[in-house]
Amino acid sequence: MKKLAVIIGGAGFIGQSVAKRFGEDGYAVSLFDRDEHALKSATASLQALGIECHPRVVDALNEEQMKQEADSLYRVIGPAATLVTANGFSPKRNGKRPSTLEVHGDEWRLVMDINLNAVFYSIASFLPQMKDVKSGRIVTISSTAGLVGSQTAGVHYCTAKSAIIGLTKSLAIEFASDGILINSVAPGKIENPNWGDVKSEMERYASTVPLGRLAKADEISEMIQFLASERNTYITGKVITLDGGRTPV
Repeated sequence: MKKLAVIIGGAGFIGQSVAKRFGEDGYAVSLFDRDEHALKSATASLQALGIECHPRVVDALNEEQMKQEADSLYRVIGPAATLVTANGFSPKRNGKRPSTLEVHGDEWRLVMDINLNAVFYSIASFLPQMKDVKSGRIVTISSTAGLVGSQTAGVHYCTAKSAIIGLTKSLAIEFASDGILINSVAPGKIENPNWGDVKSEMERYASTVPLGRLAKADEISEMIQFLASERNTYITGKVITLDGGRTPV
Protein backbone atom coordinates (compact mmCIF):
# COMPACT_ATOMS: atom_id res chain seq x y z
CA MET A 1 0.00 0.00 0.00
CA LYS A 2 1.27 3.48 -0.89
CA LYS A 3 2.05 5.98 1.84
CA LEU A 4 -0.54 8.75 2.06
CA ALA A 5 0.23 12.48 1.93
CA VAL A 6 -2.62 14.83 2.86
CA ILE A 7 -2.46 18.40 1.59
CA ILE A 8 -4.82 20.94 3.16
CA GLY A 9 -5.54 23.67 0.62
CA GLY A 10 -4.44 21.13 -1.95
CA ALA A 11 -6.13 22.84 -4.90
CA GLY A 12 -4.11 26.01 -4.37
CA PHE A 13 -0.88 27.10 -6.01
CA ILE A 14 1.50 25.73 -3.38
CA GLY A 15 -0.77 22.80 -2.50
CA GLN A 16 -0.69 21.45 -6.04
CA SER A 17 3.08 21.84 -6.26
CA VAL A 18 3.52 19.89 -3.02
CA ALA A 19 1.06 17.19 -4.09
CA LYS A 20 2.89 16.73 -7.38
CA ARG A 21 6.18 16.28 -5.54
CA PHE A 22 4.77 13.60 -3.27
CA GLY A 23 2.94 11.87 -6.09
CA GLU A 24 6.12 11.65 -8.14
CA ASP A 25 7.83 10.18 -5.07
CA GLY A 26 5.33 7.30 -5.01
CA TYR A 27 2.84 8.58 -2.45
CA ALA A 28 -0.92 8.56 -2.81
CA VAL A 29 -2.15 12.10 -2.21
CA SER A 30 -5.38 13.43 -0.74
CA LEU A 31 -6.26 17.03 -1.50
CA PHE A 32 -8.51 18.80 0.99
CA ASP A 33 -10.07 22.01 -0.30
CA ARG A 34 -13.40 23.82 -0.08
CA ASP A 35 -13.27 25.03 -3.70
CA GLU A 36 -14.91 22.13 -5.53
CA HIS A 37 -14.19 23.45 -9.04
CA ALA A 38 -10.49 24.08 -8.32
CA LEU A 39 -10.28 20.71 -6.59
CA LYS A 40 -11.60 18.88 -9.66
CA SER A 41 -9.10 20.69 -11.87
CA ALA A 42 -6.17 19.96 -9.55
CA THR A 43 -7.17 16.31 -9.25
CA ALA A 44 -7.42 15.91 -13.02
CA SER A 45 -3.96 17.46 -13.48
CA LEU A 46 -2.39 15.09 -10.96
CA GLN A 47 -4.17 12.02 -12.29
CA ALA A 48 -2.98 12.90 -15.80
CA LEU A 49 0.54 12.44 -14.41
CA GLY A 50 -0.36 8.99 -13.10
CA ILE A 51 -0.62 10.13 -9.48
CA GLU A 52 -3.13 8.38 -7.22
CA CYS A 53 -5.34 11.16 -5.89
CA HIS A 54 -8.16 11.19 -3.32
CA PRO A 55 -9.88 14.60 -3.32
CA ARG A 56 -12.08 15.74 -0.44
CA VAL A 57 -14.34 18.81 -0.60
CA VAL A 58 -13.89 20.08 2.94
CA ASP A 59 -14.05 23.41 4.72
CA ALA A 60 -11.07 23.26 7.07
CA LEU A 61 -12.89 25.64 9.41
CA ASN A 62 -15.56 22.98 9.98
CA GLU A 63 -13.90 21.10 12.81
CA GLU A 64 -16.35 18.22 12.84
CA GLN A 65 -16.23 17.74 9.07
CA MET A 66 -12.42 17.72 9.16
CA LYS A 67 -12.41 14.99 11.80
CA GLN A 68 -14.95 12.92 9.87
CA GLU A 69 -12.95 13.12 6.63
CA ALA A 70 -9.69 12.32 8.41
CA ASP A 71 -11.30 9.28 10.05
CA SER A 72 -12.80 8.19 6.71
CA LEU A 73 -9.40 8.30 5.01
CA TYR A 74 -7.88 6.32 7.88
CA ARG A 75 -10.49 3.56 7.54
CA VAL A 76 -10.40 3.37 3.74
CA ILE A 77 -6.77 4.06 2.86
CA GLY A 78 -4.79 3.97 6.09
CA PRO A 79 -3.05 6.54 8.29
CA ALA A 80 -1.62 9.72 6.84
CA ALA A 81 2.15 9.48 6.72
CA THR A 82 2.35 13.18 5.92
CA LEU A 83 0.21 16.26 6.51
CA VAL A 84 0.97 19.62 4.89
CA THR A 85 -1.14 22.66 5.71
CA ALA A 86 -0.97 24.84 2.60
CA ASN A 87 -4.02 27.00 3.20
CA GLY A 88 -3.45 30.74 3.36
CA PHE A 89 -4.93 34.16 2.60
CA SER A 90 -3.39 37.65 2.49
CA PRO A 91 -5.88 40.35 1.45
CA LYS A 92 -4.74 43.37 -0.56
CA ARG A 93 -5.99 46.90 -1.24
CA ASN A 94 -5.43 47.76 -4.90
CA GLY A 95 -2.56 45.29 -5.03
CA LYS A 96 -0.88 46.52 -1.84
CA ARG A 97 -0.95 45.67 1.85
CA PRO A 98 -3.86 47.15 3.78
CA SER A 99 -3.04 49.81 6.34
CA THR A 100 -3.56 48.56 9.89
CA LEU A 101 -6.16 51.30 10.39
CA GLU A 102 -8.14 49.86 7.45
CA VAL A 103 -8.34 46.41 9.01
CA HIS A 104 -11.60 45.85 10.86
CA GLY A 105 -13.04 42.94 12.80
CA ASP A 106 -14.57 40.85 10.03
CA GLU A 107 -11.42 40.88 7.91
CA TRP A 108 -9.20 40.25 10.96
CA ARG A 109 -11.29 37.22 11.95
CA LEU A 110 -11.35 35.87 8.38
CA VAL A 111 -7.56 36.07 8.05
CA MET A 112 -7.11 34.42 11.46
CA ASP A 113 -9.60 31.71 10.56
CA ILE A 114 -7.95 30.75 7.27
CA ASN A 115 -4.30 31.17 8.27
CA LEU A 116 -4.40 29.91 11.86
CA ASN A 117 -7.61 28.30 13.06
CA ALA A 118 -8.05 26.09 9.99
CA VAL A 119 -4.46 24.92 10.37
CA PHE A 120 -5.04 23.91 13.99
CA TYR A 121 -8.28 22.07 13.16
CA SER A 122 -6.52 20.22 10.34
CA ILE A 123 -3.60 19.11 12.48
CA ALA A 124 -5.87 18.11 15.37
CA SER A 125 -7.88 15.93 12.98
CA PHE A 126 -4.87 13.90 11.84
CA LEU A 127 -2.77 13.73 14.99
CA PRO A 128 -4.79 10.86 16.56
CA GLN A 129 -4.09 8.47 13.68
CA MET A 130 -0.40 9.40 13.65
CA LYS A 131 -0.29 8.71 17.39
CA ASP A 132 -1.93 5.34 16.75
CA VAL A 133 0.91 4.24 14.49
CA LYS A 134 3.64 6.17 16.33
CA SER A 135 4.78 7.85 13.14
CA GLY A 136 4.07 10.92 11.04
CA ARG A 137 5.37 14.12 9.54
CA ILE A 138 3.60 17.48 9.61
CA VAL A 139 4.71 20.66 7.85
CA THR A 140 2.98 23.99 8.31
CA ILE A 141 3.56 26.95 6.02
CA SER A 142 4.35 30.15 7.84
CA SER A 143 6.06 33.13 6.25
CA THR A 144 8.99 35.44 6.79
CA ALA A 145 6.20 37.95 7.53
CA GLY A 146 5.59 35.97 10.71
CA LEU A 147 9.23 36.37 11.74
CA VAL A 148 10.05 39.98 10.94
CA GLY A 149 6.82 41.63 9.77
CA SER A 150 6.21 42.76 6.21
CA GLN A 151 5.83 45.81 4.01
CA THR A 152 3.72 43.81 1.55
CA ALA A 153 1.36 41.87 3.89
CA GLY A 154 -1.13 43.19 6.41
CA VAL A 155 -0.81 43.08 10.18
CA HIS A 156 -3.42 40.31 10.45
CA TYR A 157 -1.50 38.05 8.07
CA CYS A 158 1.81 38.70 9.85
CA THR A 159 0.19 37.97 13.22
CA ALA A 160 -1.41 34.72 12.05
CA LYS A 161 1.82 33.46 10.47
CA SER A 162 3.74 34.29 13.64
CA ALA A 163 1.19 32.27 15.61
CA ILE A 164 1.71 29.33 13.23
CA ILE A 165 5.36 29.27 14.28
CA GLY A 166 4.38 29.09 17.95
CA LEU A 167 1.85 26.36 17.18
CA THR A 168 4.43 24.34 15.27
CA LYS A 169 7.06 24.51 18.00
CA SER A 170 4.59 23.65 20.76
CA LEU A 171 3.21 20.63 18.92
CA ALA A 172 6.69 19.42 17.97
CA ILE A 173 7.69 19.21 21.62
CA GLU A 174 4.44 17.56 22.71
CA PHE A 175 4.36 14.84 20.07
CA ALA A 176 8.05 14.03 19.55
CA SER A 177 7.73 10.98 21.81
CA ASP A 178 5.00 9.67 19.49
CA GLY A 179 7.41 9.61 16.55
CA ILE A 180 5.75 12.64 14.91
CA LEU A 181 8.09 15.29 13.49
CA ILE A 182 6.54 18.73 13.03
CA ASN A 183 8.22 21.65 11.26
CA SER A 184 7.38 24.85 9.43
CA VAL A 185 8.67 26.49 6.28
CA ALA A 186 8.69 30.29 6.10
CA PRO A 187 8.93 31.47 2.49
CA GLY A 188 9.43 35.00 1.36
CA LYS A 189 7.46 36.10 -1.68
CA ILE A 190 6.82 33.42 -4.29
CA GLU A 191 6.34 33.89 -8.01
CA ASN A 192 2.59 33.77 -8.60
CA PRO A 193 0.83 36.49 -10.62
CA ASN A 194 -2.56 35.46 -9.19
CA TRP A 195 -1.81 36.51 -5.61
CA GLY A 196 -2.89 40.09 -6.14
CA ASP A 197 0.31 42.12 -5.72
CA VAL A 198 0.83 44.88 -8.26
CA LYS A 199 3.90 44.40 -10.45
CA SER A 200 5.74 47.35 -8.92
CA GLU A 201 5.39 45.80 -5.46
CA MET A 202 6.81 42.51 -6.67
CA GLU A 203 9.73 44.26 -8.36
CA ARG A 204 10.42 46.36 -5.28
CA TYR A 205 10.45 43.26 -3.09
CA ALA A 206 12.73 41.34 -5.48
CA SER A 207 15.21 44.23 -5.40
CA THR A 208 15.68 43.64 -1.66
CA VAL A 209 16.46 39.92 -2.05
CA PRO A 210 20.21 39.13 -2.13
CA LEU A 211 19.62 36.49 -4.82
CA GLY A 212 17.75 39.11 -6.83
CA ARG A 213 14.48 37.27 -7.46
CA LEU A 214 11.37 35.77 -5.89
CA ALA A 215 11.16 32.11 -4.88
CA LYS A 216 9.69 29.52 -7.24
CA ALA A 217 6.94 27.20 -6.06
CA ASP A 218 9.07 24.13 -6.79
CA GLU A 219 11.79 25.44 -4.50
CA ILE A 220 9.32 25.70 -1.62
CA SER A 221 7.66 22.34 -2.27
CA GLU A 222 11.02 20.56 -2.47
CA MET A 223 11.88 21.65 1.07
CA ILE A 224 8.40 20.77 2.29
CA GLN A 225 8.68 17.34 0.72
CA PHE A 226 11.96 16.64 2.49
CA LEU A 227 10.72 17.76 5.90
CA ALA A 228 7.45 15.85 5.47
CA SER A 229 9.02 12.63 4.21
CA GLU A 230 10.65 9.70 5.96
CA ARG A 231 14.01 11.05 4.79
CA ASN A 232 13.66 13.52 7.63
CA THR A 233 14.54 11.49 10.71
CA TYR A 234 15.75 14.08 13.24
CA ILE A 235 14.51 17.59 12.41
CA THR A 236 11.51 18.76 14.42
CA GLY A 237 10.29 22.03 15.89
CA LYS A 238 12.22 24.08 13.35
CA VAL A 239 11.33 26.96 11.05
CA ILE A 240 13.16 26.91 7.71
CA THR A 241 13.27 30.24 5.91
CA LEU A 242 13.31 30.21 2.10
CA ASP A 243 13.76 33.79 1.02
CA GLY A 244 16.95 34.11 -1.00
CA GLY A 245 18.88 35.43 1.99
CA ARG A 246 16.57 38.37 2.68
CA THR A 247 15.70 37.57 6.31
CA PRO A 248 18.64 37.44 8.72
CA VAL A 249 17.24 34.63 10.92
